[in-house]
Amino acid sequence: YLNTLSFVSRLDKLEGDIKLSLNVESLVAGGVEKDKKKEPYEKGAVTNKIYLWTNGIVPYVIDSAFGRYSSDSQAIKDAIASVEQISCVRFKTRTNEQYYIKFVRGNGCWSYVGQVHMSGGQPLSIGTGCGFIATVLHELMHALGFFHTSSRHDRDSYVVVISKNIMKGYEANFKKYNHGIVDRLEAPYDMTSLMHLPRNAFSKNGLNTLEARAGPNVPLGRRDRLSEIDKAQLNSLYSCTGYPNCYKAFGMESFKIPDSKITASSYKMYHEPHQARLHMQASASGDGAWCAGQNLHQGEWLQVDLEGKKVVTGIATQGKLGLFVNAWTTFLELRYSLDQNTWYPGFNGQLISANFDMNSVQYNRAPKPFTARYVRFEPMFWYNEICLRVEIYGCDGE
Repeated sequence: YLNTLSFVSRLDKLEGDIKLSLNVESLVAGGVEKDKKKEPYEKGAVTNKIYLWTNGIVPYVIDSAFGRYSSDSQAIKDAIASVEQISCVRFKTRTNEQYYIKFVRGNGCWSYVGQVHMSGGQPLSIGTGCGFIATVLHELMHALGFFHTSSRHDRDSYVVVISKNIMKGYEANFKKYNHGIVDRLEAPYDMTSLMHLPRNAFSKNGLNTLEARAGPNVPLGRRDRLSEIDKAQLNSLYSCTGYPNCYKAFGMESFKIPDSKITASSYKMYHEPHQARLHMQASASGDGAWCAGQNLHQGEWLQVDLEGKKVVTGIATQGKLGLFVNAWTTFLELRYSLDQNTWYPGFNGQLISANFDMNSVQYNRAPKPFTARYVRFEPMFWYNEICLRVEIYGCDGE
C-alpha cells in the first residue's frame, strides 16, 4: 500500500515528495513567457521533450545500500516491471549513460519530476517505510514526468481543500500551480489516481484536508496500483502505441468539436447547444451552458457529433452557474448511434448520476466502452432547469 510518509514528511519539497530542480522551480514560478504574455498550463505531466526520457528509455542504478534491504530492492524491481508491462517505457541498467535514475536510501520517499540533467544520476529516494510497490510506482511516475493530480488547474471542480486541518507550513502543498509546458494530457480528472493526494494528506489532527465534492463515499486516491487513466496518461505522454490509451477528451472543452456539431431538441435564448462545453463560462456569446426550451417534461436531449467512429469510455457533466438561477441535471440517460437512425442505450441503459450543484464536475466511466459517432445526453431529472455542460472521453474507433 502507498505509504503516507510520501505526503507528510518533507517541508523542503514541493507537494511533499517532489524534489525541486531548477526547471521545476521555474515552472512553479508561474507559467511560461509566450509572446510577452504569461500563459497558464494545466498540471498533470511535463510535456516539453527536454524533461522526458529519450525514446522512453530510462537508465538506472540501485544503490548498494539496498543490499541490506532485500524487500525494498524487490519492490523497486517489481514497480519497474509493472511500468514496463503497461507501457512502452523501458528501464535498463545503466552502463555509461550521462543521465540516469539512482535509487537511494534517503530520508523519506521522493523524486525529481522528469529527466533532470545532473551529474552522478538523479536520486529517487526509497527510504524507511517506502518499500512498497505502489509507493515506488508513485515516485517512478514523478521521475517519468508526472505531478500530483490534486494540484491540477481544474481541481476545485472535483475536490474541496479543508485548510483548517492542514499542518502549519504545509499549505503550499495544496496550491494549484500554473506550470510552464505542463498539461493534463486531455484526460479526465482522476480521483482514483495513484498520483492523487489522499484525504488526510498533511493533516495536523487526523481529519481530512481534502474531500471529494461528491461526498465521502467517493474514493480519493488509489493506494495499490496505477489506475486505468494513469496508464493512459503515461502512454500518451510517451507516445506509446499498442498500449491502453483511450481516455482522451474529444474536444467539447477545447473547441476541437465545432459549434455546428452540437445540437439539441430545444434551447433557451443565450443557452444554445454550443454553450454545452465543460467549464464554459458566461460571455458575450451566451450564458455558459445549454438549457432546454422547457423544464416541465422529459424528452429533451443534447447531441454531439464526434465526426467519425469513436470508442467512448466516459463522460463528464456540469450544471449552469447563472446570474439569477443556478441549474443542473441530477440524472440522465445516454444513447448513441452510428447513423442517427438506430439508437442504442449507453452505460448499459442505466440511469447515470449527473450533478448535485451548478459547478462541480461529475465524471462517469462507461461500464463497457462503446463505438459511436453520435452521442445523446437525455436529462431525466433536474434542479430548476434542464441544463448541461459536457465532455466526452475515449479514442479513435476502427
